[in-house]
Amino acid sequence: MRDQCFDPCCDPLTCTLRVHAHCASHQACCHRCQLRPIGHVCRPARSVCDVAEVCTGDDGDCPEDGYLIDGTVCGISGQCWKGNCSDVEQQCRDLWGSDASTADEHCYERNGLGLEYGNCGTDRDGIFRKCAVENVHCGTLHCRGGSQTPLNLKFNSFNLQFLHETKQIQCKMVTNLDIGMVMDGSSCGSGKVCVQGICSPLVQVSPPVHCPSNNLAYQCSGHGDCTTTRRCLCYNGWMGTACDTKTNITHSTTIAPSDVSHFSDIFIPSFAGKLFHLFFCDFDDPYEFANAISSIEN
Repeated sequence: MRDQCFDPCCDPLTCTLRVHAHCASHQACCHRCQLRPIGHVCRPARSVCDVAEVCTGDDGDCPEDGYLIDGTVCGISGQCWKGNCSDVEQQCRDLWGSDASTADEHCYERNGLGLEYGNCGTDRDGIFRKCAVENVHCGTLHCRGGSQTPLNLKFNSFNLQFLHETKQIQCKMVTNLDIGMVMDGSSCGSGKVCVQGICSPLVQVSPPVHCPSNNLAYQCSGHGDCTTTRRCLCYNGWMGTACDTKTNITHSTTIAPSDVSHFSDIFIPSFAGKLFHLFFCDFDDPYEFANAISSIEN
């Protein structure tokens, strides 16, 4: 309808793009009816487990939203879960200060008591639930060290200290539900993850994603991280769709061959301390390849 076509890039008579327009203004990779250049960030990374998507140069839409697959190592001792980093060490620091860390195993055993300072949440009647032995690391978060009180003084807390075989044990807990519980996605053992107070095998609660690899034992040949869009983010020194080719390139973002003839998806990872190379295009001409790199860096 003519009166419903308000996009400045569209002809209101036909509701199609104007003659000189290459995209519609509502598209993330469109600016003044022209396609934004390759490398323009159209969706910033939200966390260390997310990746920023950039425009491909030939499409007005931002590429599919992707993030590092669940279980990817992140933070101090955490793992990625649904695009965020679930890390009990960082969780303790956020609650008790930078010198805090997750507590001793004997503290987590108290989650089996089903008390205010050790539980796996509450039932419908508000009664604290006891954690099963296999779930104790998915209940109340226990920390040690850091400040004497939570950084947020509005939080209620317990600070227990006791001796176990001559060893001084400290268990500090915030008793505000949700805030004081181990985050969903936290590791509770090799290949396991906490979800709603239950420790489950990762493969049972997170659909497997398979990225290119020349090594059946590892995603991305063991030289990169896999994303939910089945793309590899290669570590520094590696390139290729499967991160199986060594390279001396040290650009923070580079382009390498793939099985497609044009840019499809390019990601800029948000990881600090790791340098990634992103490889989702194909160039027969090395000069075209060099120009593409230059256009992104500039």
